[in-house]
Amino acid sequence: MSYSDFVYGAIIQEYHKLFEVEYSDKMYKSLVYYVDAKSALKAQNFSFRVLDEGFSIYKDGVFFNETKMGVMSAPFLNAWISESIEGLTLFPVRFGMVHPREVQGQLSNYSAKYKEDISTQNVTDAQADVGAVEIFMSNEIVNTGKQGLFMLDHKSISAISRVDFEDGGKVSFDDDSEDDGSSDSDSDEAGDDAATPKKELKQPKEKIPVPFYYVIAMEKRGKKLETLPKIWKKKIKDDGLSWEFTDGRLYVSNTKGASYGFPPAPHHIYNLPKLNLSLDHWDAPTLAADRRAGSTSSAPAAGFNGVHSSGAGTAYGTADWVTVMDQFLGDPCFATYQVFRDSNCIAKAYETHKKDIGYKMGSNNAPMSGTIRKIIRGEENAVTWPQFTELLKSVARPNDIKGLMLILFKFRLYVAQTINGTVYVTE
Repeated sequence: MSYSDFVYGAIIQEYHKLFEVEYSDKMYKSLVYYVDAKSALKAQNFSFRVLDEGFSIYKDGVFFNETKMGVMSAPFLNAWISESIEGLTLFPVRFGMVHPREVQGQLSNYSAKYKEDISTQNVTDAQADVGAVEIFMSNEIVNTGKQGLFMLDHKSISAISRVDFEDGGKVSFDDDSEDDGSSDSDSDEAGDDAATPKKELKQPKEKIPVPFYYVIAMEKRGKKLETLPKIWKKKIKDDGLSWEFTDGRLYVSNTKGASYGFPPAPHHIYNLPKLNLSLDHWDAPTLAADRRAGSTSSAPAAGFNGVHSSGAGTAYGTADWVTVMDQFLGDPCFATYQVFRDSNCIAKAYETHKKDIGYKMGSNNAPMSGTIRKIIRGEENAVTWPQFTELLKSVARPNDIKGLMLILFKFRLYVAQTINGTVYVTE
């Protein structure tokens, strides 16, 4: 029970002395009274296992993630879960595998720098645990980093190519995303019309730094580099970043937590998949199984309101955006695309995630959506629906389900189907 819960309970008891108290039959806003995190994971077909120094997660029997952060593993998983659902009873430190007294103070002792900070304060190690988690979760950007950054397990995070950070002999960790002023037609024609004089030049927006933790593949012609290039060393030193380099992988971060030696928080990690937990579909436990067993043909059976589906017909209307995307990717056709195009949950998801760290989808001058549109513009360049989804996956970076949703949303209004059932864009 949290301190606020204790206070609320005490206040209610005082109310009983002064008033005749009646209770609502409505559910508490918080789910903490009903559901624990492990049950929420299980309800979404995640299997969870405690390891010696962390945990592993499988989704539908397939490996999803393995994290070994020692005593910080539970706070990490709790933060990861809380990105998609709030109000659960979360995991205790060490996942309840040891007596609570044995773990008190271990969070604050994780960082030698933090331990030194609190040494002059009149607090116990256990009292300082809360401050350790606050630093771990902090979005504060610092320039006091050094070598020795915590390195995530390579099995759980896809490394980013070094070319995404190099341009003209310089290295940049800035997120050069398309700005909000770009329309659905974007500026994918910018290269073609570069010689055309512009009436008015927009002033570039000031870049706002964002907290990050990157795992970067330092390779050249497919071979891992044994040493870090000088331009990278200089950039890391100039920006005061926390870093580590081993086996052709560069780990780099600009967060306060990283500078203290803490592992990265989930919201700082580029390419960490979302858990997308939800309790909305607990009354439809066969949904995932139905989707796996669904048809993959181009003419599936009709579902809600005549909309074709592949066992995930419940995606139509008010369902979550991941289900809608799963339906389209699992059974690409015009019917499932219409569900994507017209779903409110997709529009809301785009607004929520379009500025997520690492999901650039190109820049104003070279949007990734423009690459796709140039390839299949006009009926003469139409492709099959499965080829269309493969094209999305080959261009989008990252090309996880969120990346595919973002890039497709940008030109959704221009996707059309020929009388032969192939797909193209009108402009």
